Amino acid sequence: MSTNLISLVSRFNGEKFDYWSNLMKLCLESQDLWSIVEDGIETPKNDAQLTDAEKRSLKNERQKDRKALFQIYQTIEVPVYEKLTKAKSSKEVRLQSLRAEFEKLELKENEKIVDYFTRVTSLVNQMATNSEVMKIQQVVEIIMRSLPMKFDHIVVAIEESQDFSSMALRAYKDKDGHDIP
Repeated sequence: MSTNLISLVSRFNGEKFDYWSNLMKLCLESQDLWSIVEDGIETPKNDAQLTDAEKRSLKNERQKDRKALFQIYQTIEVPVYEKLTKAKSSKEVRLQSLRAEFEKLELKENEKIVDYFTRVTSLVNQMATNSEVMKIQQVVEIIMRSLPMKFDHIVVAIEESQDFSSMALRAYKDKDGHDIP
């Protein structure tokens, strides 16, 4: 059954992460593996102090994690896999995937800036949910780097202000009444 579900998930090639991620989440949830991806495994400092029941539970969680990791690796293209191979758990793969998606953020042609901010915010929130809290400066720098040249005047204003925590693009829009597409 799990093989059949995985074969329905498009192979992730670095594009359309949200689509792939949602399909993978549904697939892993249907196999009772998603909680391992989302929460990870709490590894005890000393396995010797565990009861037999705790050892069996830990072994079961580790096995679920390996299954989830295997399923994820089955649905990604080789170039993406090569970026994720250092991950030791399915949760780490998810976080690395989110980081990669964050680093290659771009305003799409014909995308409204408001929609782009929503996409960026959603990604930052997903990363925070996975223990990766981004500083506002990092987020603003990615946004500035990813904007097309028609937004250079906004980027310059932010760079000149040097106050990343209070001067975001939304504040610029509201302050000067610019109608940004």
